[in-house]
Amino acid sequence: MKNRYRSWHLPLLSFYSQRLYADVSNRWKNTNLGFLFILITLCLIPSSRQMSREAVALIDHHASLYLMQIPPMHITNGHLSVEAPQPYSIIQGNHTVLLIDTTGKITTLEAAGSSALLTATNLLISQKSQAPFIYDLTSIETLELNEEIVGEFIERIKSFILPSYYLISLIFTSIAFLLSALLFGAIALLFGFFQQKSLSYTTGIRISVVAFTPPLILSTLFRMAGWMIPAILYILLALAYLYLIAGTCRPRETDELYLDNEPITH
Repeated sequence: MKNRYRSWHLPLLSFYSQRLYADVSNRWKNTNLGFLFILITLCLIPSSRQMSREAVALIDHHASLYLMQIPPMHITNGHLSVEAPQPYSIIQGNHTVLLIDTTGKITTLEAAGSSALLTATNLLISQKSQAPFIYDLTSIETLELNEEIVGEFIERIKSFILPSYYLISLIFTSIAFLLSALLFGAIALLFGFFQQKSLSYTTGIRISVVAFTPPLILSTLFRMAGWMIPAILYILLALAYLYLIAGTCRPRETDELYLDNEPITH
């Protein structure tokens, strides 16, 4: 039988159309996973932009505190030189974040009283309940650092935040929804059994994607509006849609079995 609806009808009609549910349940043959991936790629755009803006704002806030405190520094053949009186402190509030001393007078974090210590040949960073992390500068032949150079580096990092966050979110979200579709496909079989309906596991996965569509769209819209809704409510909504859509499958015949999508009666 020819499909009455296509995938592009799902974003709107999946909210309410019994005719769409019946068409997907009884006429469509694919799993709809391709549509689900496209929907995820679109729905992640607003949240990724929002999260990247928040990350950039956080970086800008800290950069404004530290950038102007960075003295001109040069590393030549693994040896650091600083154009500033020493010891030199980079502070946040009343706390010394980084102490710079290339004179050799201060060589430990305890003596520095800071979270990090930069000497002529090493960078020491404190770690909770562990020995400090030590980075050896002697492997660096030439490097110049100052407020302008560090600022340019930070700007480059900021330019990668949005695509990096989006890609990571897309990968993990797609995997999560794929596993959810496999699980909901099994639950759809159970719903079909309770309602005396005929459906295969492939059909269960297909209608699960339709059941995911309204909660996924709603969650995107609510996030854009700044409303945080508990995830359990979206799950319950998806289950309610799944039960409703499973009910539109054709009635199960006596002693009916399935091989993929094809019913076998005996």
